[in-house]
Amino acid sequence: MSEGDKTPKKDTGDVFTEMAYYLIPLLILFYIFTYISAHIDFGRFITEVVFEGIIILIALAFFVLVISVSVFVFFSYKLSLLLGSARAGLQSKPAEPDGYFRNDRWERIAGYIESDHPNDWRIAILDADVILDEILEKAGYTGDTVADKLKQVEESDLTTLEFAWEAHKVRNRIVHDADFVLSRREAERVFELYRNVFEEFQFI
Repeated sequence: MSEGDKTPKKDTGDVFTEMAYYLIPLLILFYIFTYISAHIDFGRFITEVVFEGIIILIALAFFVLVISVSVFVFFSYKLSLLLGSARAGLQSKPAEPDGYFRNDRWERIAGYIESDHPNDWRIAILDADVILDEILEKAGYTGDTVADKLKQVEESDLTTLEFAWEAHKVRNRIVHDADFVLSRREAERVFELYRNVFEEFQFI
């Protein structure tokens, strides 16, 4: 007997058993698939899954859009407030003490002093003295006249007290002395006296 004849032959039963190992799982899977197919509409199932996925994506996109727009509006509003405050700060005049007056009153007085008409110079000094009276009253000094209020002021409280007295005396001469002639030079000097006083009071 040749060596080739010595090769063992497989038993027919073993072959069928091995085929059963492969066929039975396939048959079971086929049965399961057939059963599921009979009870589930795959086309509808896939359509619903895809449709729901699209709806979810649209909802997420809308949510992100709303959040983004809200954040953009919020920060735009805050930025506009900051820019508005910065612009107002650049355009505003120096801070004035509480209860005091707008500086445009002082600017109007300065305009009178620059006029070529002596009557405007007198108006400037009279208006400046009115402001002095109001400032002293706001500072807590009482009295019927500016002089009454100035008498209550200590030099330690107002270093320009002498300037205030000197300017007020010129104002009294304008009001009570019919022969008093106010020159431009004198008007400008008194204007500077009031300026020094008002600067100490932080009015200008």
